[in-house]
Amino acid sequence: MIKGDSSSSHYFQHFIKRHILCLAIFSLGALTAQAGEPEEIAQLIDQRLDYMKDVAGYKAENHLPVEDLPQERMVIEKSLAEAESLGLDGESVEQFMVAQISVAKAIQYRYRADWLSVPEPNWEPRDLADIRQQISALSEATIQRIADELKNQPDAEVDHCPSIQEIQRHNVKTSDKELLCLALNQIKLK
Repeated sequence: MIKGDSSSSHYFQHFIKRHILCLAIFSLGALTAQAGEPEEIAQLIDQRLDYMKDVAGYKAENHLPVEDLPQERMVIEKSLAEAESLGLDGESVEQFMVAQISVAKAIQYRYRADWLSVPEPNWEPRDLADIRQQISALSEATIQRIADELKNQPDAEVDHCPSIQEIQRHNVKTSDKELLCLALNQIKLK
């Protein structure tokens, strides 16, 4: 959380500058990502988003709500423990996890809205327990890659916006990508 001290003011100013930079990149769409860890991290995030159709389908089929606050809290706590063990700042990782969960829910809501008017015949979602294991493994791998990136380039400011922009998943909007890249760019070491 942002507090009323000078370090918070610096953090907020840095956040705004990064936000403006990401918006410019998304608007232009002309920049391409450099090879390396940002692309690998974006691919892991993309794989996680790929499961949202199945999550939405399972929940719809079983009359479950999209929002599952106890599950969300468990995912965040597990990710924070992993992040802390890897030397990442917990608060910055929590913001990233909340962003991922928010985007995941938005995608699920969009699928469910689509299915109200155009159901998908002959399609069955995968089992939610299996999906959650896959999502958990992807979350762990993503946090590990972020930690590796920050430890290998401690003084570099890596911009994940170009690689996140490349995500082309159904029901993923530009605003979702902006949210993800902004949160991802804020992750730092302890």
